[in-house]
Amino acid sequence: DWRLPAGRLAVREAAPLEVAALIAGAVGGVVRAAPDGTLRIERRFLVPVPLWESGEPDHLFTDATDILEMVEEGRSGAGFNRITVEEALPDGPGPGVWLDPDPENGSRDLRRCVPGETVPLLSVAGPGVEVTAMAASTGELLAARPVVRRVSEDLLFQGGNRALLARPAHAIDSVIWLGNDLGPLTLERDARTVVAARAGAGLARVTCTLMTHAMHSYRAPLTQNGSDHFSALVALRADVGSPVARSLTLWRGDGMRPGKRVVSPLLSDPVALRARGEAELDLGETLAVLRLTLLYRPGLAPGRRVEAQDGLYGASRRGIVTGLRHELTNAGAITRLEVITRL
Repeated sequence: DWRLPAGRLAVREAAPLEVAALIAGAVGGVVRAAPDGTLRIERRFLVPVPLWESGEPDHLFTDATDILEMVEEGRSGAGFNRITVEEALPDGPGPGVWLDPDPENGSRDLRRCVPGETVPLLSVAGPGVEVTAMAASTGELLAARPVVRRVSEDLLFQGGNRALLARPAHAIDSVIWLGNDLGPLTLERDARTVVAARAGAGLARVTCTLMTHAMHSYRAPLTQNGSDHFSALVALRADVGSPVARSLTLWRGDGMRPGKRVVSPLLSDPVALRARGEAELDLGETLAVLRLTLLYRPGLAPGRRVEAQDGLYGASRRGIVTGLRHELTNAGAITRLEVITRL
């Protein structure tokens, strides 16, 4: 179980079972049906491939009592023993920093101020951004102080389910839909992308808490070079980071044979990354398919570990049931199994 952030999965005209299979497949799982019709989401291999030879199997078949035919078909496996799985981050605005008028002191045009006036300025920094310095070309910068500011703005959704805040926010505090209601809003990790529960055309008035860095005060000089008409530049310096995608590398044995990197937007949690990585390592093993024809055998199910002992092979074979069907023939009822084995 893991949290899937908003905006990572969108479906249209898809059956619920298709969506369930897609989500399960992201972490290396499959949807299986029990004999009573109950659907279960399970690991593709309930037991990791290297452990198939240990412990007791769920079912044992012998050529003396069960096996009518056993045939090996095809081999698969990419032969890798190291894999890297990574979260794919959605496209969004890059990190940034802004220097704005303080919303609690009006929205005046700071390009025009009176000589000698003290102007309140608000610095807003996105996730991963650290403001390191502030400088003015003339005048005086007074001591900065931390503040909390809440602002309201209208977000327009134009047929989709994503919109962009003008400035990064810690949280969305309230939402008023002006017309169509597209459902709850979720703020993405970039702190600006807002995702609605449903796609459509809508206008949302949101109130949010800004990611403010500090309140600054700039005092303009009375004159500059003898003139009371002059320009001044106030600038911020910041270290801008980038959102970091989660990734995990797993290996078996010496880990000297890397497989192709797996990247998915659904791998948004360390638990999901590990589950997918372990499933990929299982598929990287060298495997074979066994076709077994048995006397009718009830109680079998995909995913179960079985052992087949056939004298023609000179050794027992263990594997996982991946397919089965029961048939009624002239000679009686039989069971056909597809079993994946490790070589």
